[in-house]
Amino acid sequence: MGLWYLRLARPLNLMMVAIGVIVGYLVEGGVNLTYGIALAPLAAVFATAGGNGLNDYFDREVDKDAHPVRPIPSGHLTPRKALIFSVICFILAFTIAFLASWICLVIAAVNIGLMTGYEKKFKQVGFLGNLVISYLVASLFLFGGAATGTGINRTLILVPLVILATLGREVAKDVEDLKGDERSRVTMPMKIGQKKASFFASALILLAVLLSPLPYVLGIYGPFYLYVLAPADALFILSAIILFRRINLGEELAKYGMLIGVAAFLGGSLL
Repeated sequence: MGLWYLRLARPLNLMMVAIGVIVGYLVEGGVNLTYGIALAPLAAVFATAGGNGLNDYFDREVDKDAHPVRPIPSGHLTPRKALIFSVICFILAFTIAFLASWICLVIAAVNIGLMTGYEKKFKQVGFLGNLVISYLVASLFLFGGAATGTGINRTLILVPLVILATLGREVAKDVEDLKGDERSRVTMPMKIGQKKASFFASALILLAVLLSPLPYVLGIYGPFYLYVLAPADALFILSAIILFRRINLGEELAKYGMLIGVAAFLGGSLL
């Protein structure tokens, strides 16, 4: 039974969340470690596990065909047990976030509210759902920074950059998944067409590239940030160009650009 709860939580997803929060902590606080570096990732992991359980609870009918081996459609967990699991995870996330800092508590409250709203409504709306997901990704760095207790100056500047890049990738994924989404969602490509949606995704990614030097220009990060940022921006630009012809490759390149960008955030703040 415990294994199925673990699958409900999606451990690989949780690991990526924890890494994002730790990067945010190091970007804001450097190597001056406090208990926040342990509390913040743990709170984020529980919040995300709760969100993943909530996702499976609300998608249980769709998953009977789309993901029949998941814990609920496979019959290993009942919807009620998945919902209880989510509630317990959210309570633990709130408690640990409170111990980390009051800003962490506020972010946790907002994020859990958005996760719930996403599963109940925003996911079906399309672009609004994309926007929620983009904020949630960006908030990981903010959450880690808030756990340092020194403010969120260095991580706050990252939020618009991460939101723009993630939003562009989310719209691109909707273009790629257009046929599969027709039964359950109303996405931007359905409303404005694939070509216009691809153009919009490219514009968002290019805007993120255009704004990406800001942390250096404002004197928040050192020159190392620009050195590592260069290949990330190159991948983003290539992604924006390729999106019009090979949407899946363009979306993959954007993902790798984001990974290198995270390295730039971390290196620029420490070096």
